[in-house]
Formats: sequence, C-alpha cells, structure tokens
Amino acid sequence: MHEKIQKISKFINKYQLKDPRTWGMIIFAIMSAVVTWNGALSIQQNFELQKKVSTLEEQNKVQKLQNETQKLRNEYYKTNEYKELSARRLFGKAAPGEQVYVIPKDVALKYVSAQTSKPVEVLKQQNPVQLSTYQQNVQDWVDFFFHRAPKS
Repeated sequence: MHEKIQKISKFINKYQLKDPRTWGMIIFAIMSAVVTWNGALSIQQNFELQKKVSTLEEQNKVQKLQNETQKLRNEYYKTNEYKELSARRLFGKAAPGEQVYVIPKDVALKYVSAQTSKPVEVLKQQNPVQLSTYQQNVQDWVDFFFHRAPKS
C-alpha cells in the first residue's frame, strides 16, 4: 500500500507540474479568486454609499419639513391675530372696550392657599394612594430599575 502511494505521488510531482493545463487551472483559480474578491469589495462599497445616500435623503426631507414649518410660522407672525396676542402679552394692551387688570406676582401669591403651592411630590407623600398588591409590585420594580428611593 505504501508503494502505491509513493508511485502516485511521484507521478503527480513528475508529470502534473510540467503540464501546461495544470498551470492554466491554477492561474484560472487565482484569477477567479481575485475577481470574486474585487466584486465583493465593490458590493460592500456600494452598500455603504447607498446607506449614506439614504441618510442624506432623509435629512433633506427633514430640512424641507422644517423650512415649510418656518414658512407657516412666518405667515402666522404677519397675521393680525399674532400681533394682537403679542401686544396683549408683552405690553399689557387690550382691545377697545376691554379693561386690563395687572396684579403683581407677590400679591397674587399671597391669596393662594399654602397647600396648592406645594410641589406635587409633597402632596403625594401627604395623601398616599393605596395600590393593589400587583400594582405596588410593578411600581416597586419600576422604582428599582430607575434607581428611585423606595416609598415606604
């Protein structure tokens, strides 16, 4: 068996490397690999360029929408309604026949009850809402994931 393998290997080494068909097949295989590699690179490059093009097209659409919105705002700023509202807000003006009452902030806050001026968190702590065990469990998990202090 060992002799057969040696005869076959001698035959391959002796005759196939001298055969021009073998060299032609080797060159063909190398050229095929090079063409395939270049094709793959060009496909990858085309894909990346297509991604850039689609991103730029989306940015273009967004910019067009922003431009249209700004045009509508500019048209609104030219209307009499906007002029009237801005005059009322900025200068305290009123339409003919209307009366304007300007109340200073400190005077207005003096008549507001102390309980309504407290923040919402303080009000929640004073009047806790009783949740069902399921809802309380979900709330506890949400507090845990968002690193909030437990409400116990």
